[in-house]
Amino acid sequence: MAPTPTTDGVGKYDMKKKPKSISHKLSRAFGLKSRKAKSNNAAPTEPATSTMPANEGEIERLFSEAVDNMALPKAATDRMRTLPLSQKWQIIQDWTAKQNSKGRSSEHTQPLFWVHKLQDAVSEDATTLTHEDARQLHVLMRGCDKEWLTAFHKEDGVLALTEWMAAVASENHTPLLHEAMRCFKCLMNNHHGMQLLLQEPDAIEVLVLCLDFEAPEDRRAITIMTLEMLSLMCWFSETGHSAVLQAMEKYRRANHERCRYWSVVECLKVGDSLELQAACLTFINTLVSTCAALDDRVDVRNDFLAMDMLVLCHAIEEQYDALELEHSATTYGAWGQGDAEKAAAKSFSKQVEVFEGLMHSDMQDTIVHDVDLANVDAVVDKLKQRAHGHGWSDRLLHALLALLVIPGEISIGEKMWEMAEEALIQITSCPTYKELSTKRVTFAAVKSALQQAEDSAHTKAQNLRLEAQVAQLTGKLAILQAQPMSAEQEAKLAKLDDSHVMALELQAALSKILALETQVATLQHDAVSGGGAVKAVIDKPSETSRNPRLEKYAKLLKMGMPRDQVAMKMQVEGMDIADLDINAVGGSSVASAPDVVAMDDPKYQKFTKLLKMGMPLEQVQLKAKAEGVDPSKLTLPTMPACGSAMSPTLDPKYDKLVKLLKMGMPKDQVKLKAQAEGLDPSFLDNSPVVNTASTPAIPLSAPLSVAAIGGKSTAKAPVASTPPAPVASKLPPKKATVPTTKLRGLYWNALPDTAVEGSIWAKMDENKLGLDLTGALDKDFSQDGTSQRTDSAMPVAAVVNKPKLVHLVDPKRQQNCSIALSRFRMTPSELKQAILTLDEAVLTLERVQILESLVPTPEEVELVKSYEGDATLLGETEKFFLAVLDIPRLAQRLRAVHTTHIHLSREDDFRAKVKVLEKAVGELTTSHHTVAVLEVVLAVGNYLNGGTPRGGVWGFKLDILPKLAQVKSTSSTSKSLLHVIADLVAAKAPHANGFYDALPSMEAAAAISLTQLQTDLRGIEAAVTVVQQELTLQRDPFRAKLQPFVTTAQGDCAALKQSLGRLDGQFQRAIRSFGVEKPSSDGDMAQWFFGLWADFCKAYKQAVADNDQRRKDALKADAIKQQHRRSAEPEDGDLFNQFSESLEGDAREIVAKFRKRHQGGVGKQPQVPAKSAVLQSELSLKLARRRESSNLRHKK
Repeated sequence: MAPTPTTDGVGKYDMKKKPKSISHKLSRAFGLKSRKAKSNNAAPTEPATSTMPANEGEIERLFSEAVDNMALPKAATDRMRTLPLSQKWQIIQDWTAKQNSKGRSSEHTQPLFWVHKLQDAVSEDATTLTHEDARQLHVLMRGCDKEWLTAFHKEDGVLALTEWMAAVASENHTPLLHEAMRCFKCLMNNHHGMQLLLQEPDAIEVLVLCLDFEAPEDRRAITIMTLEMLSLMCWFSETGHSAVLQAMEKYRRANHERCRYWSVVECLKVGDSLELQAACLTFINTLVSTCAALDDRVDVRNDFLAMDMLVLCHAIEEQYDALELEHSATTYGAWGQGDAEKAAAKSFSKQVEVFEGLMHSDMQDTIVHDVDLANVDAVVDKLKQRAHGHGWSDRLLHALLALLVIPGEISIGEKMWEMAEEALIQITSCPTYKELSTKRVTFAAVKSALQQAEDSAHTKAQNLRLEAQVAQLTGKLAILQAQPMSAEQEAKLAKLDDSHVMALELQAALSKILALETQVATLQHDAVSGGGAVKAVIDKPSETSRNPRLEKYAKLLKMGMPRDQVAMKMQVEGMDIADLDINAVGGSSVASAPDVVAMDDPKYQKFTKLLKMGMPLEQVQLKAKAEGVDPSKLTLPTMPACGSAMSPTLDPKYDKLVKLLKMGMPKDQVKLKAQAEGLDPSFLDNSPVVNTASTPAIPLSAPLSVAAIGGKSTAKAPVASTPPAPVASKLPPKKATVPTTKLRGLYWNALPDTAVEGSIWAKMDENKLGLDLTGALDKDFSQDGTSQRTDSAMPVAAVVNKPKLVHLVDPKRQQNCSIALSRFRMTPSELKQAILTLDEAVLTLERVQILESLVPTPEEVELVKSYEGDATLLGETEKFFLAVLDIPRLAQRLRAVHTTHIHLSREDDFRAKVKVLEKAVGELTTSHHTVAVLEVVLAVGNYLNGGTPRGGVWGFKLDILPKLAQVKSTSSTSKSLLHVIADLVAAKAPHANGFYDALPSMEAAAAISLTQLQTDLRGIEAAVTVVQQELTLQRDPFRAKLQPFVTTAQGDCAALKQSLGRLDGQFQRAIRSFGVEKPSSDGDMAQWFFGLWADFCKAYKQAVADNDQRRKDALKADAIKQQHRRSAEPEDGDLFNQFSESLEGDAREIVAKFRKRHQGGVGKQPQVPAKSAVLQSELSLKLARRRESSNLRHKK
């Protein structure tokens, strides 16, 4: 309630007040830090040109900028965009002129002026801002644009206006409060202003605190206006609705009310103004109906029903109806005596119908099996019934008695009820609170759980009926089996057996025909491909001879088993004993022609290659004769051409008939089929194609001879005919320069003339370069002995007297070692000393790796030891080997030093990989959004599989997640099941729509193998163990330098092993929490698991992007379709008018509008998966939400 006024006067704004800065006043009044006044004065822009641009796009751009800066209703904006270009240009000029005049306008129109004025009024006296000043501010805000509102908010103008309104409300200055309300109404009348207001929660709380339901009649209009503004804020967005709910809770605490909305219901009970009561009921309906979730609507509605609001409303309607019948005034006010009262009464009755209509509509979603889940009495009765049915009545009584002692004091009682709820949730929930924090209890979950219990009972009864039927049928079957079989039945059974045998024989015959056709096709291809192919077929072993199945039966025949028994065993497995005969023929040896044998002679292989390269046969024979080889053996029989009898011409009309003949169909039946199709059946008798096709195919396993291919005797013919004459080149011959000395050649591949023609090479002429290559190339690339390096020109005597180096090891090994030793630039004795002392400056990682490759083998050691000559004559490699012979365990020493170099990097790499996997496991186990997405997938999958054995499951294997994008929609090829799931998540669990952002490590973890990490750890431990063992076998300084490393490395290995064990435990718990089993493949479990999530996140992210783009395209198309309809909206279609239009029509239409708002214009919300775990999770979430709301209220 508003406090009693302290002053009645209205002060005047004194322009000659004391010269105090605004910052000083604010610091004194609110304890704020001194701040500099901000300036909102912008330099005037250039005036617009009077000439309209010719470019329509430029006009549209300027017009869009002007309209966007105007704080106009959306309907007016859409209608302005349809104006012709001339009118748009006029609007642009008017807007530009207005913007240019701002710099020359009075400071009384600037946002900063009014912000300072409001702040002065708050810090000194609220009445210093006079009623006339407030009216000027109201008029200015009503006609301002988006830029003015933005600047006003930026300078804390909304906050200053809120504080001034609170001041005038506390001092009960009704005229000033009315003007302040009108300023707020102007601010809320467009989308931009409403968004700015919602950014100031204090403004909404002050607005609610201005409600005064017991104020005198002059203050009643302000209360009605406040209710209208709060209703609009709830109707505008969910953010506004939440802000109003929080503000009403603060209003309850400020006025010490026992429950929320008590003052609103009390106004209905004792109010004397039907107009105010109608405004209260409209506010109640808006507050309830704008809750997006069913559970929130029921919670808010139950708060009003608990105070018997419906009873009061019906009592008010009955009293008004009685007054209308009496046509006289009563003590309940002068109702029924004017149009305003009649309109208020009509509005009140309609709002009562809307409240009841929405309540009955929501009850359809909360009632399941005749139990209203929103009714406490109904739920308690159901609980009593269930407890009695299961024998738990005494337990229920004890629990209710414990709850009965909870006191009614608001703070202690609320805390105890909260603890009771938490205890129940912990008892009935298996998962942790952290896993349940993203869930929320819904009536749909309770409904689904109860429905599942009923379905389970129904399924159990159906199973019992089926078991009885099975038992009955089993008894009948036993009776039938006990009866003797008649002769007729035995004959039918034998006939079925014969049919089965015939089917097996037919299948074997078809398989044999298919194999023969394949052999014929292969034979024809090899026969046509040339002489080389003939020999390949001749030498190629039989395919059937390598068939282990045939070899098994061949062995049985060799062992003496009767042929008939072998044939029966082969028939059972779908094989024919004739295959054994073919195999036997293929295995027989046939004497090859002497010509073919001659081709296998190595002496003839060179000449065969020349023939294949295209050299004429005569030249090859002459060359063979010159080398003493018989030229007559270079000829082979000519293979038949492709167009010969091997592939005769076939009429396409008879192609199908020939194929039927090949498949084994009798010729008479094929002739009848040809006659039925209007073809000549005699073609099948006379055509050579048919005769060729009807000849038996030669199996590949049979020996191939020239006679078998050509159809003639083994007459000799050339292997290859004389190649055609080469095509004359169109390029002129190029002049070749012959060097004076023999030079090293450049072995490149020359382009043929046909490739040069038309290319860049045809345009080149190196003669134009004028290069003198004689001196440069002859000197450096000469192969003559006279052209030697100048530094080698020394006296002959010196060359003769120079001792020759002795090389003992393999030349290639000696060369590689010499190259490696040259990188050290040290003598062998210096290298030996560095190895013995473990000189860190010399033994770097790269050099240690080189030295490991230089360690001599035992054979090389024996070679060097056996050398008894002058050691100075040895090569560099041999000298090094000789120097390091006496170093004990050289290879092991170098390996230990190598381990000290790489241990730290291997350890860091191991730790980094473990950290990535730990992070990935943590992201999955702590991501509540992931669980919400899986719930949606589970609900969708159970719905799609409803009525099948795959439906009604509690969980699914995660390998289906990446495959969701492959399940395409039947209505659109570009839409998959994953797109639908992403839409459902965005609608029902918007907090989880970007769940992939909480899993950034999946892709990196998918590249790491947990098995390989275990192998790496064993490798690190083994390397350290080798160094430790080497300590006992080496002397100082090896021990002194490597002992600290071993001590540190062993501790590091223990820490690594502990971290890997911890990671493995975390990973196993994580996969068990998702119900994951080991995949069928032999790959790494961690790679498979994280790779699956990485693929799913990538596919889901793409699906979300596709859905967003699809929605944008749909909005664009819908905007075009509704452009004409929007043009019919009123000119002043602001937010208040739009809200008023939503309340037009009868109660049924209003309820339908709200239902469409609840359902998003689509339909009923999908049911939550029926599982008790979901229900328990939802209850835990509700407890968490209530706790959070309670904590928030305590803080305030």
